Amino acid sequence: MGDTDHRGLIAAVADVLDTHVRADATVVLGVSGGPDSVALLHLVAAARPDLRLVVGHVRHGLRDDALDVEATAANAGLLGASVVVLPVTVGEGAGPEDAARRARHAALLDLARDRRAVALLLGHTADDQAETLLLRIARGTGLDGLAAMRPAAERDGVLVVRPMLGLRRADVHAVSAPHATVTDPTNTGDPDQRRGRVRREALPALSRLRPDDGDPVPALARLAELVADDVALLDATAVPPGSVRRVGAAVVVDTPADTAVAVLRRRIRAGWALLPGPHRSAPDAETVSRILGLPVGQRIDVQGGVRATMAGDTVVLLDPTVPSWAPRPLPVGTGVTLPELGLAYLLTTAVAGPTATRPAAGAPPWTAEVAMPTSGPDGVVVRPRLASGDRAIRKDLQRVPAALRDQVPIVAAADGTVLLVGDRTIAPAVAGQPCLCIGVAADGSGPTGYRGGP
Repeated sequence: MGDTDHRGLIAAVADVLDTHVRADATVVLGVSGGPDSVALLHLVAAARPDLRLVVGHVRHGLRDDALDVEATAANAGLLGASVVVLPVTVGEGAGPEDAARRARHAALLDLARDRRAVALLLGHTADDQAETLLLRIARGTGLDGLAAMRPAAERDGVLVVRPMLGLRRADVHAVSAPHATVTDPTNTGDPDQRRGRVRREALPALSRLRPDDGDPVPALARLAELVADDVALLDATAVPPGSVRRVGAAVVVDTPADTAVAVLRRRIRAGWALLPGPHRSAPDAETVSRILGLPVGQRIDVQGGVRATMAGDTVVLLDPTVPSWAPRPLPVGTGVTLPELGLAYLLTTAVAGPTATRPAAGAPPWTAEVAMPTSGPDGVVVRPRLASGDRAIRKDLQRVPAALRDQVPIVAAADGTVLLVGDRTIAPAVAGQPCLCIGVAADGSGPTGYRGGP
């Protein structure tokens, strides 16, 4: 591509990338070999020559796609980009397109994490946006669905950027026309594909409904953009800081009884997005309604295997497929992190002072003094509750919603004596006697773990 070719398109792509991607970063591009994704590769290379480009090419195994790999590799070679071929197994979904999309996105997200890329770039255009909007309307979507795709959004810890979302497909194809490309037969040849039917039937029908018989794509794309602005405002209002939070592998959503149901729906969806575990789609309307209709103390398994529990004025969401966290030794003077809970621990020894707690030298800000166990400081561990139920601290754990009890960190001595439950001291230090100082703080590696006293 010459320096002066497609300057308007290059500038538009540069504007998006400059907003979301820092200089000299590594990015992963999803390139299928089709004209859209090939144009993405060439436009990004021209718009931001400082970026290190890693091309991810997904092989679904649904057909002979050797030509797709050849086209992808040829274009990447022209630009000096590395290519990673990602074979995937297509599982179940709402249809073959949906299942393939899920598998493709999961593989590309994994590649972005593996390469420590600052973003995953996808080649959707304004035409794709209009088609997505119509498909969601046909399904009976809410406001989030009407907002369709965003130019940039985080997904499973990866920033997903769509630099061409404001560009038309015909213009984009003019960029890729001089280069090797392939045509996805599901886009043109199979009348059973829903997106193909939107292109051939729905968009022409909408054009005939317009007063000027004009192209409906700009209007549909504008609708998605306007709704996205409204959704952002609703989220900021309905989901204030702290109302939805990770607690280890669980998510806690505040659902006071006097809160409007529209607000509660948004909070459940926001909490769902924080769940760890496999890549998942947003909860459907029926799932959200079932969760909000739970009686206090009841739990159900819903979409994607997620377990929902109504705990007073909160809902606890948990993915039972996420492995429970394992005990960690807590040696004196050596910090240990629990990324599953987002906590860091430091154990030191001291002589107990006149107050219940005081900072230990070098300890994180949250520090508790506990009695030195008879077995000494060696063998202290931080662990989840025991399968037997930890009878000695059952009353302490009962102050925590049942669905969260496995997420409460417990510090125990080698002889089994429990020293700390969450931030509640079980074995208080005696003034003037040797004691252990246990410092705990958020470590920045993940969710903030259980910090409230039981």
